[in-house]
Order: sequence, then C-alpha cells, then structure tokens
Amino acid sequence: VIAIVWMCLTYVFDQFGDYNKQWKEIIRIIIYGIILFFGPFLFFWGGFANIPQFISNISSNLETYTIINGVTFTGCVVHVFNIQPDGYDLAISILKPITYVIAGIFIIATPLFTKRWEKVLTISLILVTLPSHSGNYCALYLIPAIIAFLNEEKHKIHELIVLIGLTSILFIVYVYESFKVGPKFGILVCIIYMLVKSIIVICKFINKYI
Repeated sequence: VIAIVWMCLTYVFDQFGDYNKQWKEIIRIIIYGIILFFGPFLFFWGGFANIPQFISNISSNLETYTIINGVTFTGCVVHVFNIQPDGYDLAISILKPITYVIAGIFIIATPLFTKRWEKVLTISLILVTLPSHSGNYCALYLIPAIIAFLNEEKHKIHELIVLIGLTSILFIVYVYESFKVGPKFGILVCIIYMLVKSIIVICKFINKYI
C-alpha cells in the first residue's frame, strides 16, 4: 500500500515540471494517495486505532534489518564493493549522509527533467534507496521506470548506460538467490547516471534563470 501511495508522487512531480500544470489533477491524486494509505486500516478490527501498531511494526523491522541489508544506497555500495563486516560502521557513517544529499538533488532535479522516464526513475530511486531498510524485493518497484524507459521512442547512446543498469535489476526476478548483487549493481549504475544528469540539469537551470 505504501509503495502504491508513494509512486503517486511520480505523477505529482511530473505535473510540477509541466508548464500547463493541472492543479486539479494534482489535488485529486494527493487525495487518492491519502485514501489508499488510510483506507486499508478500515478493513481491520479497530480501524485507525491500528495505526500505532503499524508504526510499531515498522520500528521492529528497522531494528531487525540493518541499513546494509537489501537495496538501500548503503547496502548496494557495501555488497557491490564487497566491504567486510569490520568496515560496516565506517561505511554507514559515510554513505548515509551521501544518500540524503543524492535524494535532495534528485528531488530538485525531477521537475526539471523533460522525459517521463527520467522523472519516474529518479523518484523510484529515492523511494527504494533512501529508507533505512529496503528489502531486495524493493528493486521491483523500479519496474515502472523500466517500462517508461522502454516506451521512449528514441534514446541517446549514453542512455544505454541506464538500460544496462535496469537490465541488471531484472536479475532479481529469476536468479534471486544465485545473483543477489545484480539488482544492487544495476541500482548503483542508475543512481550514478541520474546523479550526473541531475547536476547538469540543475546547473543549466541556474545559468538560464539566475
């Protein structure tokens, strides 16, 4: 449910980047998001009284799984570069702040992108890599970005880098146990590519309007 609600942000950010902003559509999608988030609680005994238990479950999950597990940015770097357990604390102290910086850059750049797949991919990367824990299955949340990328009629040569990353992410679907590094490698490739592209887009915007 949370994944569906947060993916609605892709549409909202897409509208922010559109010169003909459809504010009614933005408000409507936000309302839908609120309904999708809180609505399911009504199907459980106690209704909204279960929200504290929901929060407690999230806290328990964060206590059980560390940030190096799954497909967080920190987890991807740790596993792709095979950082050993004695270096986890140092890696976390360095990579966690970097994750927030990258997410901030992505948020600023998203409305400035002109292609839909770029917007979908940056928002999806934030949702997958920013949390304190994202299970390996969370890499599947990038499937909308893969579809958006493939729907684009023309691609520049350097955009094939993204295709390599997205293809690697798909390894989680059919060789999950034998090739766990695949999705992590793919996510890192996409993050690096979109980070460079985000910085370029932001710099162009600054030079044009400031």
